[in-house]
Amino acid sequence: MVAKARCKGATADRDIAVATRFIRGHIRQAWAARTEDTLTYTVVRSYFGKGAKELFDVLEKNKVDLENTLRSVKGLVSYTLVRSEDGGFSVTVCNDKAGTDESLEKARDWIAKNAAGIGVAAPKVSEGSIVVDLK
Repeated sequence: MVAKARCKGATADRDIAVATRFIRGHIRQAWAARTEDTLTYTVVRSYFGKGAKELFDVLEKNKVDLENTLRSVKGLVSYTLVRSEDGGFSVTVCNDKAGTDESLEKARDWIAKNAAGIGVAAPKVSEGSIVVDLK
């Protein structure tokens, strides 16, 4: 899924806040499925600077292939791709850290295979387990 952030001149922190609001329903699903033995884990990859806009053009153009690649991640709850004014970010929610680690690897491999010529910088990665989910 590709969505556009509504913040003009958005910074990475604002984009992460937009993503958090945007996927609240997906996090609720993951939280509901959580057991004592599992942690719902989230990773946000933010792409800004040189080549970021071009990367999102490639991602959007190839979204079916990208979706198929990420759907193969074990324990995937949701994946959201958001374009902003100066790049964009993705938010992946999995049942555990192993799933988000796998998603990071698959995303890195997909970009290396499909967008290597763009020269985009490595993303800023923020990750952690969900502590509170307000309804």
